[in-house]
Amino acid sequence: MSRTFAWTRRSFLTNSALVCMASSLRAQTGSSFRDTVKHYAQAQHFSGVILLGKQDSIVEQYVFGDARTEPGTPVTLETVFEGGSISKWIASIVVLKQVDKDKLSLDVPISTYLPAFRKDNGAKLTMAHLMSHQSGVPNQVIPALRADRRLQATADEAVARWASGDLQFEPGSTWDYSHSNWLLVRAAVEHATSRTYEELAAETLWKPLGLKHSGIFYGESLAIPGMAESRKADGTPDPSTMPSFMAMVGGFYSNAPEMLRILDAVDKEKILSKASTERLFTLRMPEQHYALGGRVRTRTLHGKERTVIWEDGSNRSFRMLAVRVRGSGEAVIVMNHRGTDQPAMGDVADAGLKWLCDDQST
Repeated sequence: MSRTFAWTRRSFLTNSALVCMASSLRAQTGSSFRDTVKHYAQAQHFSGVILLGKQDSIVEQYVFGDARTEPGTPVTLETVFEGGSISKWIASIVVLKQVDKDKLSLDVPISTYLPAFRKDNGAKLTMAHLMSHQSGVPNQVIPALRADRRLQATADEAVARWASGDLQFEPGSTWDYSHSNWLLVRAAVEHATSRTYEELAAETLWKPLGLKHSGIFYGESLAIPGMAESRKADGTPDPSTMPSFMAMVGGFYSNAPEMLRILDAVDKEKILSKASTERLFTLRMPEQHYALGGRVRTRTLHGKERTVIWEDGSNRSFRMLAVRVRGSGEAVIVMNHRGTDQPAMGDVADAGLKWLCDDQST
């Protein structure tokens, strides 16, 4: 049986107290860990969910704050949050499912699927380069969106406008985080399968796992039932708008229990073949801890070096972190909609993993 802890009133800490809190997060466990979570939430103006799990079961859950500005909308375990760049990890799972079906290869020139794409880049780039940010494709889409968040384009138009620049380096030689990579990935998978990305994501994840509160959105996320409202730390609205062509970049949303189920199913090879699962988690740029669409880190837990799936993302004031120890299945999920500090979220995750692995009997 899981334990639920909920706090809705706050007394905010000073900056010096926040520094002390961050140190204590790494050291405290058991009931002290629970107290530290409460202090973390106070220090960070935290409004959201912290969930600790083992395999696909919830061990503990913490909920804080109000999901929306209107009265009577507290954050609950069912509250939905935008996933930010965790969308890239979700997209990688969808792509690898098509690899398992022999619809795609990660290692052939991208021109195989996009014959109209510029010939020089198309002959050099592969899906693996794009999905690991080793392509050299310049990040042209971000300046365009900063100038106009309401840009609209089809997948092919987006490639032509913001993913067709001269390569910044030879593919595979180094690493640069570029959202424009995923415009090409989306166009390629849709051309190869004659299906939309949204259809493929539903077929790969939402339907087989029975997920009712996860999906891909575009436009205003507040239209999604149960979605929290993006707000700055001072409470002012910080609305998020997602163009449809950015679905693989930042269009994923979920709640904490369903994110736990996604982690569990992927790690247990319930979604992908063993070969594709291993490829998803194989580091391609170790100094960045980056594999395909997301990160994999190493942590010392219960005296052993363990491999940890480590996925994080942000959209406007939304923050999401989902981590899981490979194999044994200890997991921590943190979801927030008021712009909390992401390194501090990582401290919470590390403390939670330590408690789950070392000190759960405390």
